[in-house]
Amino acid sequence: MKKLYIIFIISAQIMFLSGILNAADSKIPESLAVVNSTTFPPLSFIDDDEVYKGILVDFWNLWSTKTGISLKFTATTWSKSLEDVLNGTADFHSGLFMTEDRISDFDFSDPFFRVKSCLFIKSSFEIKNIKSLDNLKIGGTPRTSATHFFKKKYNSIPVIMYSDSRSAINAAVKGSIDAFITDEPIARFYLSKEKALGSFHLYEVLYEEQIRAGVKHGNFQLLKKINNGLSLITSYEIEAIEKKWMFDDSYNILNDWRFYSIAGGGISGVFIILLMILGINKTLKKTISEKTESLERELNERKKIEHHLVQAQKMELAGILARGIVHDMKNVLSGITGPVSILEHLMNRNGIIKEEDLGKNLKMIHSSVSRAIELSYNLENFRKKKEITFKAVDLNDSVKTVAGICRAAYGRQINVADYTIDKKCLINGDESLLEQILLNICINGIHAMTIMDSSPKKQKGTLKIDVIHNENMKHGIRIADEGVGMSEEVQKKIKEPFFTTKDETQGTGLGMTMVDSLVKDLNGTIDVKSELGKGTAFVVMFPVIAG
Repeated sequence: MKKLYIIFIISAQIMFLSGILNAADSKIPESLAVVNSTTFPPLSFIDDDEVYKGILVDFWNLWSTKTGISLKFTATTWSKSLEDVLNGTADFHSGLFMTEDRISDFDFSDPFFRVKSCLFIKSSFEIKNIKSLDNLKIGGTPRTSATHFFKKKYNSIPVIMYSDSRSAINAAVKGSIDAFITDEPIARFYLSKEKALGSFHLYEVLYEEQIRAGVKHGNFQLLKKINNGLSLITSYEIEAIEKKWMFDDSYNILNDWRFYSIAGGGISGVFIILLMILGINKTLKKTISEKTESLERELNERKKIEHHLVQAQKMELAGILARGIVHDMKNVLSGITGPVSILEHLMNRNGIIKEEDLGKNLKMIHSSVSRAIELSYNLENFRKKKEITFKAVDLNDSVKTVAGICRAAYGRQINVADYTIDKKCLINGDESLLEQILLNICINGIHAMTIMDSSPKKQKGTLKIDVIHNENMKHGIRIADEGVGMSEEVQKKIKEPFFTTKDETQGTGLGMTMVDSLVKDLNGTIDVKSELGKGTAFVVMFPVIAG
């Protein structure tokens, strides 16, 4: 009867919470206020007729059509657009970057548009190498990310500053400068207006960001509503909106006399080609369809194989870690059997056990059991299969986790020192993949200090795992060991599949191959420096979280 009463109480609480959640969801109004800046063409701007328009306006009108929720647009300055969301004047921001300084105030939707900042150069110029840029007059805009990243990379090349991107582009079209730096949508928008799209080409992408909607932090119901609407919009619809604004539709070729002269001379040839196309069209469609289906099957199979390979390599790592943990587990068991033997001896000798002796020995047993649970949890948590999910990951947390696992498995053979920094080092990645990268490198370093080191010393050195941040807007991790080191020849081969310098019982030679592949999946880079007899240091760098 008591159990039935408890079940009834729990069921009532679940129904009550469900009602609250449904009520909260129903409170999302069917009309929302959306805000953005007036100075980001062609994404968001006010034209000469004082009409608010742009890619984001068209995109959210499409969202409104898909969801049935009406939107009221407000255009203002950039700083005020952010304040309007935070103070409740607007429900959400139509498009902004997910930066580290905003994640405490805003929650962000799924990304729906990418913006590239680029260097554009006259098409007539032939740029053979970086030194060729020294001979160009390059225009930019102060206090913009595009100009900032260009000057970081090419600090010796001067940049002529203009008040805004439009002024720099107009100067390039008129021939006052040879190249300019700005966001790709802005460049294509103004070049199309000047009929100069073919006069310049994109020479280099300096950086890339993702645009998302932003709601006030904690407004999860509205965020869910926004994301549900975003899922209804196809990539083809987004592409159509982009094309509308990236190119100038006002130019009508029928008003150009050159159209008639070219069309008149080529109409006969076009007619003949059309007949040929109609003759082979059916066969071509069938061939393309068959090839497409075959390619899709191959890609799906490849993804499955890659996923299984990642999991298999993780199991190999778990096995290596388990061998290290076995040594520590023996000590844990000794910490249990020892006190039990003492208590048994006291009981046999005196017939009773003093409270003081009992408490002391039980404390030792409890400590050993807790250690055993911790060892098992660390190994099992790493071993189990997890769904790969890309999200904001703090490198500090990953370093602490990996350092803890290494101490548990090898703490009696080596020292493990980890260094984290006070602020969050966020990257866009998957925790499981990142830990697999770090553990592969750490275990290689530990082996270089233990099984590959024939010296008689008991403590084999220190493994250092440090979080680092450089001036090029990248976060990273440095892992350094004091092991036997590698020759230049070995360093060139470490990423090759099945290459290993260890006994075959200690690994398959796929560890560093997998590390290189996973680092690329996370848009990162990996470098190694090593010296025989002194040790090895790996540095893995990742871009900061987008936006």
